[in-house]
Amino acid sequence: KLKRRSQEREIRRVISEELSLYICSYFEENLITEAIQKHYPQYYDREIEQIKVHTNRLFQKNTHTYFRTPYTKRAERLHKPIFHFLRESKMLAIDGYVRFRLEFYRRALTKCVHDAVDQFLLDQEYQDFISLLKYFVSVQDSKIDLVHIMHRGIKKFELLDANGETLQLNDGGTLQEIVEHSFSHEDLIVSTLLTIAPEKIILHTKFPEENIIRTLTQIFESRLTKCTGCNTCGSASAETLDL
Repeated sequence: KLKRRSQEREIRRVISEELSLYICSYFEENLITEAIQKHYPQYYDREIEQIKVHTNRLFQKNTHTYFRTPYTKRAERLHKPIFHFLRESKMLAIDGYVRFRLEFYRRALTKCVHDAVDQFLLDQEYQDFISLLKYFVSVQDSKIDLVHIMHRGIKKFELLDANGETLQLNDGGTLQEIVEHSFSHEDLIVSTLLTIAPEKIILHTKFPEENIIRTLTQIFESRLTKCTGCNTCGSASAETLDL
């Protein structure tokens, strides 16, 4: 009798683990789609897909208490309630169980969707802003042929002219002097470059993952070249500036 109980417990454990993985694999995406359609009916297929992408990014970043573990670990959160359910019942209708028994799971997915929509809207605003700045660049007359951006870390910028001399701004100061007293160095560097409208920009940085670098690349596009060949960049090829 004890052996039979042990066997039944092991069978329930295996079944509940497999069902947990199955639910995460085949039900999760539909539940996310349903949550988007229910709470944000104004969005169509394209927007829904973009929101789902943001939702998956939140999963990968582990930013939610419920989803702070990898995919296989997320399934473990479902394992325990399924295990206990199978102790009381020999029958389990998966679709009905997910919809009526796993309320905590669906609430967590819905919370993640709300945060993903916030990210989606911020991304839209960012792209609209970038498009506006790109248009401004396209109609602006260039006031200087070449500018080197020396980016040495957070709030550490310097603008140099074609001769490697520090670029003096209209107020007589240098960019670095202004940045040191500024709370928004990203806005400052962008507005400065928009004002002087260089025909060509060479960016020197050891921190290409920073948001400011992505922003500059998107705004200036073909005007901007990332240097990989001077002492500052620590490489040995490409267009360089001897410093």
